Amino acid sequence: MKSSSLLSNGVLERLTLVWPDVFATAEALSNSHGISTLCRPLDTLHVALAIEFGFKEFCTFDLRQSLMASAAGLKVLS
Repeated sequence: MKSSSLLSNGVLERLTLVWPDVFATAEALSNSHGISTLCRPLDTLHVALAIEFGFKEFCTFDLRQSLMASAAGLKVLS
């Protein structure tokens, strides 16, 4: 099934975001929790995206990323 039909059928939803806000959130996460979690930059960016989208849960199998997500207040699923 094409993604356009998945969008039109309501199976998928196109989310919009403001990149400067995402980068600001990632920077704040890095400043607050980067040293204690040793989370890598792209993993931190993924956590920031989850926050900016308003997600409450975060799924990862990466220990450092799970520490960052948890420190950011997300419920970590693994």
